[in-house]
Amino acid sequence: MIDREKIRQAIRLFLEGIGEDPDREGLKETPERIARMWEEFESMRSFDMKLFEEFGNYNEMVLVKDIRFYSLCEHHLLPFFGKVHIAYVPDNLVCGLSKLVRTVRAFSLRPQVQERLTEEIADFLNRELKPKGVGVVIEAEHLCYSSDTEVLTEEGWKPFKDLTGNERVAQVYPETLEVEFTRPLMLHRYAFSGLMVGFLGKHIDLLVSPDHRMLYAEGMDGKLLMGPAYRLLGRRPLIPCAGFTGDFGALAPESRGIVRFLALYVRQGEVRGREVFVRCRSERDRAILRESVPHVPFSYSLSREGAVVRSPELAEHLRPLGDMERRRLPAGILSLSCGLKEEFIRTLSATEGKLRFLCLSKRLAGDLQAILATMGYMTNLYYGDDGKWCLKAEKVGYPLGEATTYRMPYTGFIYSLTVPSGFLLVRRNYKTAVSGNCMSMRGVMSPGHVTTTSALRGAFLKDIKTREEFLKLIRGL
Repeated sequence: MIDREKIRQAIRLFLEGIGEDPDREGLKETPERIARMWEEFESMRSFDMKLFEEFGNYNEMVLVKDIRFYSLCEHHLLPFFGKVHIAYVPDNLVCGLSKLVRTVRAFSLRPQVQERLTEEIADFLNRELKPKGVGVVIEAEHLCYSSDTEVLTEEGWKPFKDLTGNERVAQVYPETLEVEFTRPLMLHRYAFSGLMVGFLGKHIDLLVSPDHRMLYAEGMDGKLLMGPAYRLLGRRPLIPCAGFTGDFGALAPESRGIVRFLALYVRQGEVRGREVFVRCRSERDRAILRESVPHVPFSYSLSREGAVVRSPELAEHLRPLGDMERRRLPAGILSLSCGLKEEFIRTLSATEGKLRFLCLSKRLAGDLQAILATMGYMTNLYYGDDGKWCLKAEKVGYPLGEATTYRMPYTGFIYSLTVPSGFLLVRRNYKTAVSGNCMSMRGVMSPGHVTTTSALRGAFLKDIKTREEFLKLIRGL
């Protein structure tokens, strides 16, 4: 039941709370108008679901698409709207097509979330029509990844399914591919059963929902476009594989020295009690140590074998990086400027030419790949027959990787994040890519980014041909 007086009082208090004068000319009738509006909404939510049996022999799909809906996000009481597509396969009973429109209106004219709205429409029609199957798709705002996809955080790669929402993740600005670490606004998890869209190439491996927003190019000129994944099927798009963090600029000798010392430690150092030992394996290493270790603000000694830094504080700081089989990178490396990261990577590499790393530690190999992916490098990471992780990297102008596209059945959870820039740096099967995030349908983020939620019942869930026919009809394929 609608209590008009409570609504009027609440709206008046709300206007006062945001610093407005509820008695000014434009607002003095607003509490009453809103009360009447919700009474109208309530009256529109009930209707007679009249069914017909005279078309009982009809057993082909009935589809009504592009049903406009308007609703109110229950989290922020802000509007969200979009389109609903409904299909069902009758089993003796059919309903008037207008009843499908009224069903959408009945469940949308109240505080809602898109996921529940989708399920409620499907469950209601499945219960009332008792059909062979029901399919409901709602488009408002959405983009999601398969459960085996990882996103780059300040602590390294982390599977979407393991995120808490408190991590700082690598968002990418599509105009420049600049990488910036930020806390996500929302973390999303959805059940999905249907056909995902895959992108596979030498440097690319992505599996995303059909309406996932992709960043891609059609030529090596680097001009980036945006579009849903399903529109790229049958094409060979170029997908950005990396981004850029900060600029090179002038490097302070102290910062450069500390970064190079840390790189040598990661490659061939160890903690011995209250001391840190970094060994030398070449004249190059000795020259780097002689130049860099004076910038470490602790007591040290140099010999032909390496450097010893006598510092319990430094030892405790480096101890968590583990031994060579479990080594990881120090916290904060990913947030350095490109110039300092270049110093770190080049010092860590044993060669001056193409970058190639052999690691006993899977974590270290992934951390190095993360650094390179924020420096514009194309990377390949794999586990070799010698029991080591091999990481190769190259920089070839714009970091674009060619991909073939395919469809793949998928049943399980899909995940995504909401970040302001709209794109994330992600990884799947040790291949990196820049791809769309999940823009909020809740009215908090910028509008116009499509979210797709689906609910399938009966034949639409069990029969892939029925499901594909539904999707093709929706998209006009």
